Amino acid sequence: MADGIVSGPLHTFSAGFRQKSFNEAEQARRVAARLGVHHHDAIIEDGIGNLPALMRHAGEPFADTSLLPTYDLCEFARRRVTVCLSGDGGDELFAGYETYVADHLYHMAAALPAIFMSAGKGLVNAALPVTFSKVSLDYKLRQFFAAPEGDFRRAHYSWRTIFSSQEENELLRPEHRLSESDPFTRFAGFFDQVGDCHYLDQAAYVDIKTWLVDDILVKLDRASMAHGLEARAPFLDYRLAEFAASLPVDLKLRGLRTKYLLKRLHGRYLPASLRPRRKLGFNAPVSHWLNGAGEAAARAWTTSGALLEWVDRAAVDRLWAEHRARRRDNGFRLFGLACLGAWLEGATARSSVPAQPRPAIAVR
Repeated sequence: MADGIVSGPLHTFSAGFRQKSFNEAEQARRVAARLGVHHHDAIIEDGIGNLPALMRHAGEPFADTSLLPTYDLCEFARRRVTVCLSGDGGDELFAGYETYVADHLYHMAAALPAIFMSAGKGLVNAALPVTFSKVSLDYKLRQFFAAPEGDFRRAHYSWRTIFSSQEENELLRPEHRLSESDPFTRFAGFFDQVGDCHYLDQAAYVDIKTWLVDDILVKLDRASMAHGLEARAPFLDYRLAEFAASLPVDLKLRGLRTKYLLKRLHGRYLPASLRPRRKLGFNAPVSHWLNGAGEAAARAWTTSGALLEWVDRAAVDRLWAEHRARRRDNGFRLFGLACLGAWLEGATARSSVPAQPRPAIAVR
């Protein structure tokens, strides 16, 4: 690199899935072709069986489903490069998450009669089937209407949780219930620090102080270092972060359009057919995998003796029954329990689950 200009060929890497709604590989190829870079992509297979290795590398029961494809993508990229760039931080700085749209809609709904939320929840649950699709309409609406009424801060917090407080109490054995503990307390402290800011700036700040540092960057660090790959996040340059914080909200979220300013910038370099679509994220199709090849391993970890010292077997069985019958998408809940079960058993040869080969990456 000389004077900030890369002298060698640029390589880009992406990964897709066989489940159509989760697969953006074709769009990545088209963008790469337009930019004239050397593009490499792969298909990530069912990764549930690899949980022991992932928990060992994470060093904790890390239950973000995007750890699975991120781990494989880092291994794939490391075959050709030793350093890569990641886009992490862009969603928090420029309002890229669907939760910011939900925050905006929640504020609009606050002007409606209170019965709106309860009626909407009943209608969604009765009329919309569970699809298991990525960021599907039925999933987003169920999450939206499940939020606490009349409290924006707790609503935003609820969209980052997997189990509600009631579900936690139903799941945990009585001696392990945390009746005096409220995880929201930590979030409330960060909200208070920027309480005089616009509600969307408040939500983004809380995400930066919690979601970004405790999940997103931890995932990237663990997955990349497991393969000796150095990952850098240019969006988190302090100068860019300060610039983003200074922007008015409508340059980040314009109506229901996320990352407004970045998408306008992309318009200078990409034709309309290649411009960014709505935010989908890199989460894995675990809801499908748990109803398929990954079910046996995940069931073993969620019903292991180590985990059942903490949780109620009947509650776990209900989650599986609901998911299997598609009465409810419990993919994130069951995945989290499987991660905890694998971690508790040591994520090593001590596990009662037979060792499984690492899932293959199908290179195109």
